[in-house]
Amino acid sequence: RDLHYPLRRQRQMCIRDRVSTQSTGGLKMTSQQAIEKLLEENRYSVEIIPELENYIKQQVDDKSYNFEANIALLKLYQLYPEKQKIAHIQQILVKALMNLPNNDFLLCLYIIPERIQADDLIDKIKQLSNCLETGRFKEFWEKLNSWTEASKQLESIPGFREAVQNYILDILTRAYLSIQKQFLSESLNLDLTKLDAFVTAKDWKHTDQIIWFPLQQQAKPVRVVENVRFDQLTKVLQTLK
Repeated sequence: RDLHYPLRRQRQMCIRDRVSTQSTGGLKMTSQQAIEKLLEENRYSVEIIPELENYIKQQVDDKSYNFEANIALLKLYQLYPEKQKIAHIQQILVKALMNLPNNDFLLCLYIIPERIQADDLIDKIKQLSNCLETGRFKEFWEKLNSWTEASKQLESIPGFREAVQNYILDILTRAYLSIQKQFLSESLNLDLTKLDAFVTAKDWKHTDQIIWFPLQQQAKPVRVVENVRFDQLTKVLQTLK
C-alpha cells in the first residue's frame, strides 16, 4: 500500500484549485496568469503536468501561444520520462514552428530525447522546419502535400498554414523589392488566381509577371561617440604588452 498517495493526492488537488479557470461553452479555460503563478510556485512538480498538458491543448484550440509553459512541460517530461506523451510534444513543436522567426523550435528540440525525435511525425516536422529556416519554401509545400497523414495532422492545428505563409511572406518582403509572380505563388503555395486576389487585397503594384513589395522602413543607424582620454588609452596599451 502506498502510504504517500493520500498526501500526493491532496497536494495535486490543492494545485488544481489554485489554477483559476473560466468556462467557455462548457470548456474549462486556464488563464495565462494562473499558469505563470503555477510555474512560479511548482515548476518542477510532477503534479502540474496534467494542467500544462491541458494548457497546450487550449493553445491549439484558441490559437494562443505560451513558450514558457510549453518548455516547462518538456522539462518535466525530462524529469519524469514515464509521463511523456508524444501527442503533446508534437503539438508543442508545431506551435513553436508557427512562431518563426523566433528560435523556439530549436530550443524545444534540444531537450527532447532522440528516441522521441525518431517519431515519424516529429521527424517530418523537423524536415519542414529545416526547409523554412533555409529558405526552401517550395520544397516545404511539396513535402507537406506529399505526406497525406502528416499533412492532415498538421493542417488540423488552427492557423498552421496562415502562420507559415506569414513567415515566408515576411522573409520575402525583407529580401526583395520585386518578385516574380510565379515564384511567390510557389513560395506561398497559392495558385495564381488566389495570389491575384491576395495581392489586390494588399494593394500592391503588380503586372502579369511581377509584384512590387512596399518599401520596408529601414532602421536609422545610431552613431555612438566614446570619449577616451589619452592617459586611459596608454594604460590599456601597457596591459597588452
